[in-house]
Formats: sequence, C-alpha cells, structure tokens
Amino acid sequence: MDDAAQPRKDYPFEFTGNAGEYFRIWIVNILLTIVTLGIYSAWAKVRTNQYFYGNTLVDGSAFEYTADPVQILKGRLLAVAILIAYHVSGFMSATGGLIGAAILMLSLPALMVMALRFRMRYTSWRNIKFGFQPDFKSAYLLFGVPLLVLLTLSGIAFFLVFKTLAVPGATPEDPNTAAFFWLFAVPLLFALAFPVWQKMYYQFVANRVQFGSAAFGFVATITQFYFIYIIAAVILVGGAALIAGLATAFAAIGLAAVEAVVGIFVVTLPMVVAGAYFQTRLTNIIYSNLKLGAVDFSCRLKVGRMVYLYLTNSIAIVLSLGLMIPWAKVRMAKYRAETMTLRADDLAGFQAAAAVDVSAGGEEIAGMLDIEIGI
Repeated sequence: MDDAAQPRKDYPFEFTGNAGEYFRIWIVNILLTIVTLGIYSAWAKVRTNQYFYGNTLVDGSAFEYTADPVQILKGRLLAVAILIAYHVSGFMSATGGLIGAAILMLSLPALMVMALRFRMRYTSWRNIKFGFQPDFKSAYLLFGVPLLVLLTLSGIAFFLVFKTLAVPGATPEDPNTAAFFWLFAVPLLFALAFPVWQKMYYQFVANRVQFGSAAFGFVATITQFYFIYIIAAVILVGGAALIAGLATAFAAIGLAAVEAVVGIFVVTLPMVVAGAYFQTRLTNIIYSNLKLGAVDFSCRLKVGRMVYLYLTNSIAIVLSLGLMIPWAKVRMAKYRAETMTLRADDLAGFQAAAAVDVSAGGEEIAGMLDIEIGI
C-alpha cells in the first residue's frame, strides 16, 4: 500500500502518576519549604514539575523538565527584591510609589517573554527540546496598545465627570449624561473587546513555541472565543436567576432555613458551573487549534465531568484540611491527559525532522536574565 494513502494515527496522552507517590513528594516539599523559610520552594517546584512531566506520556515516552532549582531561586530572590523596592518607594513617597508601579508595569511584557522562554527551554520529549522565540516588540504591542487606549479613554471619562461636578450648583445626583456614559462605556467596551485580545495573546504565544526545529501554529477564530464568553454569561446569570427564584419561593411559604441554604447556592453554584464551562471550553479551543507542522492536537474535556471534579475535589480538600490536595491534582491530571490526543502520519518521521539542530545564539545572555514566573 502507498504510504501516502495510509490513514493518520492517533497518539493519546497518558498520565501514570498516583496520589500516594505524589503525596510523599508534596508533604516533603511543604515541610522543607517551611523549615528553610521558603528557600526550598525552588527545589519543590522542580520536583513537582519533574513528577508531573515525567508521568505524562505520548507514544510511551515521557516529557522531561530539566530546570535548575538554583536558577529558579535566583529569579525568585530578584523578584522579591523588586517587590520590596517597590513597597519601600511607595512608603517613602507617593511619587516614588507611582514611579515604582510604572516601572513594574513596563517590565511585565518582558518578564512574560522571559518566563515563557525559560519554561519551554527546560521542557523536552524524546531528547528534543521545546523553545520559545523571544519577541519583545510584539509583546509590548500586545499589552501596551490596549493599556494605552484604556488609560486614554478612562482619563477622558473621569475628566468629563469631574468637569461636570465642578460646575457651580452641580450635584452627583444630577450628572452630565454624556460624561457618565463615557465612565460606564469604557469598561463595557473593553469587556466586549477582551475575547479579541485573548485570542491574540494565545496566538502570540503558540506561534513562537517550537519543538526542535518545528514551529507551532494557532488556528482558532475570534468567534470561538466570543461564543464561550456568551454561554458562560448565560449560565452565570440564568443560573443565579433560577436559584434566586427558588429561594424567593421557599421564603414565601415560610421555609427560611431552606431559603438560606438556597441562597448559598445562588452565590456559589452558578459561579462553579460557569467557571467550569469557561475553563473547559477555553482549554479545548486552545489545544484543539494547535498545529505542529503536520501534527494536529485534540482536546475533548467535558463540562459535566469538570464540574464533578471541581466540586468533589473541593469537598475532599476542605474535609481533609488540605491533605487531599495531591489526590485532587493527580485526579485532574489523569483526566486532562486522557482527553488529549495528537494525530500524525508518522510520529517517528516527524520526530527525526524536528530534531534538526536549532541555533543557540544568545543562550548565555538569556540564561542570566531568565526569571521563572507562573503564566
């Protein structure tokens, strides 16, 4: 049979860890972090990542996390020093605090790029390293342009409001309609535009991640992002309205205790369901729209299953005073892995092609500047 006519093959992900193994790592990490006043946290992070990466398999091969704890510790100490300097400057003077906040905000896009580069550089599969191509200009455009527009529009809105209230005889109860329209329109405008920005963010990240010499791509549409926000909002508002109606009905027939219980659900249950729906669909969109050369990815998380996991994990953690956290994390990792699949014509052939050497220019400089933070 002609190789070109052979069907593509699915390679499912698999997580082989168990709660007992991870509990031993987790409890030692906590105790040593406390005893060392937080210094061991860098080693704890590496041990945790090595466990979860090392137990996540594709085609029988596990991922690897090879970061150096000492380098992570240096990054954390630098981050602590920056935060201390920021708080000290704010304590000394309001102007110093504003300057410190401005410097911190200006550094965030660069820190994000360095963190992504750090994370990818120390991740590998079958001895082929992942990588992230740094693009500081695009990162600052991605974050800076929306922030500049937000600050400009917010400034206009507040200026119009204060200008209105400064008129002799004006009161907050009789504001200028146009001014207050701006004040409420700005956050609404940004809420409506946020799915567009979020799609651009994931596209920015995915299009700069590499596996060896092969580059990732991201093909999701803006419509997909808007859809999950709309449905999540409907679940949140509709669920709250439904449960609030039930609470009102119980109150009307004199069941005050039942009303109180239902009232708790008004606050929590719609948020849990909407949050689970949002995270589930968002994760599916991100991974199912990834491409790595001729390799496609698929993620099939189910909303009902995620709601069940969130609720039962939370109950178990609370009742065990936190001791069930390892069980909950392993349980979630197993489910996420079993819903992930990659599809390729020939994974061995792709692996050989991706293993072509990639230039390591600037590696030494990047190694000194990388700061490991969560993204």
